[in-house]
Amino acid sequence: MPEAFKRWSIDAKVAIYSSGSVEAQQLVFRHSIFGDLTAYIAGYFDTRTGVKTASGSYAAIAAAMNVRLEEVVFLSDVVRELDAAREAGCETRLVLRPGNAPVDDAHRPPRS
Repeated sequence: MPEAFKRWSIDAKVAIYSSGSVEAQQLVFRHSIFGDLTAYIAGYFDTRTGVKTASGSYAAIAAAMNVRLEEVVFLSDVVRELDAAREAGCETRLVLRPGNAPVDDAHRPPRS
């Protein structure tokens, strides 16, 4: 993750959208096992922005970050969140993590 954040933040804005509060996100990324990663993060968003399964939330984030929705690549391990982001106009990527419920191909979102 730290290497990806470094790479992405060179040419893009990295933002976090989490169910956890902005304050909790900042603490997590400031004190990660990889050290302080906050230098690579341009924005933090929580459910005060909107529900993660509503397309309007992703439009609000893009506006706050001053980027076009087509420029946003949203990563998640939750298919319903990816569906909402794609509906808003974002590119999406499914994150496969150990311990998460498997996503069968019929429910796997198409690559944007």
